[in-house]
Amino acid sequence: MTTEPQTIETRVSRLEGAQNHAATKADLAELHAATKADLAELRVDLKGDVAEVRGSVAALNAEMRMLKWGMGMLCVLNIAVLTALLQLLVR
Repeated sequence: MTTEPQTIETRVSRLEGAQNHAATKADLAELHAATKADLAELRVDLKGDVAEVRGSVAALNAEMRMLKWGMGMLCVLNIAVLTALLQLLVR
């Protein structure tokens, strides 16, 4: 079986296809590298954001402890005042 020689148009078309394929591979490699760099930057940013949120949560927890302590002190004070009033009324 003999094969016919390829026409110039066919050969040029195949070469253009190979060139486009190589260009596409290069574009994909460039996109992959850019994506990796973007992900690395996002990780750094996210770690900073997480640390900031943890700090804010810790500060809120400290404030909540102070508020609970204050509320407890108010309850003790109210009980003391009510007890004193009741003792005055009973006399």
